[in-house]
Amino acid sequence: TANYIPIWSDSETLGNSILREHSSGLSAFGGLSASGANNYFAGNVGIGTTSPSQKLEVDGAIKSSQYLYLGSDVSLYRDGSSILRTDDAFHANGGISLGGASGGGYIYNRSETDSYIKFDDPDIVMMGGDVGIGTTAPAEKLTVAGNISALGALSATGGVSVPDNGKITSGNHK
Repeated sequence: TANYIPIWSDSETLGNSILREHSSGLSAFGGLSASGANNYFAGNVGIGTTSPSQKLEVDGAIKSSQYLYLGSDVSLYRDGSSILRTDDAFHANGGISLGGASGGGYIYNRSETDSYIKFDDPDIVMMGGDVGIGTTAPAEKLTVAGNISALGALSATGGVSVPDNGKITSGNHK
């Protein structure tokens, strides 16, 4: 057939292969595989799309049994206990893990496994370290740089400390 690359189906019969040449290139009609140490495609490659806009564009789900590398020094992967982990290129104990369990999940820094945020429906718990709101250098378990508003009661079992130039106002005073 015109434009199909011929293939021998036996020692005497020449038939059509799955490859067809046309004005914009070469198309494969059926299964196609490439084997060898290196396979090269110039331009963008699309899977499930005829007009890929990136080096590789997939229209649909992607499944990997290994790592997804982002640049030369970061990888994403799933292990047996985490939903998603990040690592450096050498898979050292660094990066962030996102995990899940029924009713909650967690985020933790893999280099500090005793420091994490746990989402345990309906509570959010932070373990290890100090928390800063409006500051990158918290001096206490919770440091807030700015005003605090509470719609409920304030409870302090260790007492309340106010700086010398500070004040405590009670009632509806603003």
